[in-house]
Amino acid sequence: DRGAYQEVAKDALMTGPAVLISLLAALVQTLIRDDVFDVRAFLARFGLWLVAVLVVFVAGRLLSGKGKYTTTLRAMGFAQSAWFLGVLALIPPIAPLARLITIAVAFVAVWMGAAEAHGTKGWRTIVLPAAALIVLVVAVLVVQMLLAGVEFTLSALLSDFGVAPQP
Repeated sequence: DRGAYQEVAKDALMTGPAVLISLLAALVQTLIRDDVFDVRAFLARFGLWLVAVLVVFVAGRLLSGKGKYTTTLRAMGFAQSAWFLGVLALIPPIAPLARLITIAVAFVAVWMGAAEAHGTKGWRTIVLPAAALIVLVVAVLVVQMLLAGVEFTLSALLSDFGVAPQP
């Protein structure tokens, strides 16, 4: 129900519960996929979720000119509750189907939540996932270029100081 996401996105008191749901969803994903609790995997999943919120926020902002990071975080946080369906993957005969359904429901939930957080309507709602993917690709390319520039600069500095061989 898009209205539920709209209410959550508007209510600043739902930021804490949204983060808690996201943490619990990351915990469930870590336990089900890894069969054991791995702190690094848990923190990586939660960190990637925060990056995903940023990517969706930028895409939604580009499409609608509306929305804030925290409204996107709240809507996407509550959308993470779809990952609790992943518990069904613990039943071996239905595990593959449970994983597929969980991913599909989570995708639709995030899509609806992001659309409500940014107030997109019509075609903007349809292209929101594609816009998020484009923002992600551009961000990765920019980070790669920045890292290449840092590497070049450090190499040149180390070479000038005589620490590294000159090219």
